[in-house]
Amino acid sequence: MEGFHERGLRAGAKDNGAPGLRLDYSPDYYAAFLIDPEGNNVEAVCYADHEREA
Repeated sequence: MEGFHERGLRAGAKDNGAPGLRLDYSPDYYAAFLIDPEGNNVEAVCYADHEREA
């Protein structure tokens, strides 16, 4: 997820939400958001059991 966000920024996208948990969506909703050069919101999301990863 971090790679998606970082590479998107390097390619000219604008930050619209750094990688992280979005607890207001779901307890396991981990996402990052970019605005591409044409103005589209691009989202990468992963549903992960973060308790298991700890």
